[in-house]
Amino acid sequence: MWAIGLHWYGFWIALGVAVWFLLVMSDVRVRALISKDQIINLLNASIIGGLVGGRLLHVAVNWHDYAQWVEVLALWQGGLSVLGSIMGVLLVVWGFSWRNHVALLPLLDSIIVYAPLAQAFGRVGCFSAGCCYGCPTSCLIGVPVCIEGAYGMVHPVQLYNVALLVALFLIVRVLTFFPLPAGMITGVALLGLFIIRFVTDFWRGDREWLNVLPWLSVHQWVSLVGILFCAGGVLWFWLRRQREVV
Repeated sequence: MWAIGLHWYGFWIALGVAVWFLLVMSDVRVRALISKDQIINLLNASIIGGLVGGRLLHVAVNWHDYAQWVEVLALWQGGLSVLGSIMGVLLVVWGFSWRNHVALLPLLDSIIVYAPLAQAFGRVGCFSAGCCYGCPTSCLIGVPVCIEGAYGMVHPVQLYNVALLVALFLIVRVLTFFPLPAGMITGVALLGLFIIRFVTDFWRGDREWLNVLPWLSVHQWVSLVGILFCAGGVLWFWLRRQREVV
């Protein structure tokens, strides 16, 4: 009899992707921009882009953990960078928009709404797999973990992420009911994702540091750049809208 191993990290990632896929497929705003076949092609390419981008940034930051290149391909064992996945998906959507002559910002606005919800599923996977663990704590909400053979209580930072990501999803979803300029929803969603990563990283126990800039972790520096860029974009979209109203 054959035994099939089930990795909970991979299960939750797959579930999040499936939910995102179904929600985008059923969104009338997406169907108004591209055909059903194009939606399927875009989502499939986005999944690949997200996995590749997430894995590449994770390996680049944690290169010392991968003695053999074959280990880079073992996605089922965990190890994806959310920021890398975001960049990978954005590149895919940009390429799709350019090749198919579809307006980029309205397309991004319609599919990014469900990204925080999909990422929340992924963070549940992190919690079940024990990766992306929090820093030590004596609080009642601490959870027991075993790190390098030592047991201790740490912040359930993965669950902090889940709560914040679900809240972000609800905020962005509500914004879709307002007549906002193209690109505003994308800017708000990305701004929220970067802020969540920047803030929750303070409670991460597996942070990677830069020797030349030791004040913040690698992902916090990346997030900080993203926050500044997205905040500037949101402000620009808003000011442009105000000028059009006047």
